[in-house]
Amino acid sequence: MKNLITLFFVIIISSCKSRDCADLEFIVYSANEKTIGLKGSDKPYTGKCKFLYENGKTNSSREYLKGKYHGEWKFYYKNGSLETHGQYNKGKKTGEWKYYYENGKIKQLNYYKDGEGVGVWKKFNEKGNLYWGKKH
Repeated sequence: MKNLITLFFVIIISSCKSRDCADLEFIVYSANEKTIGLKGSDKPYTGKCKFLYENGKTNSSREYLKGKYHGEWKFYYKNGSLETHGQYNKGKKTGEWKYYYENGKIKQLNYYKDGEGVGVWKKFNEKGNLYWGKKH
């Protein structure tokens, strides 16, 4: 029983670990379908991965479910500040996507439902003042 519990925790911990996104590639790529898998495998990938800058800081973190973009996606500037934050659901952008300037101020807000732009999209200048808005 003790060995079974240890094995369970090892599986849980390893499944939470991010892998290098460079280990992934498209295993299906067409106009209608894009599926990500591990290099050399034909199985769709489920899990998290990261791309890193040369300086070791995170360039982006991504999540996949059965080879599709799914879950939280973040992109970072080389200085480590957040550039973009959004969510995918089964391969489609969903909810609020936020884009930032390097100084941390909001740059743009976009909204999605099932991959389609919805609501009012907004753009802000580097001081944080709204200068553009468009309804989708």
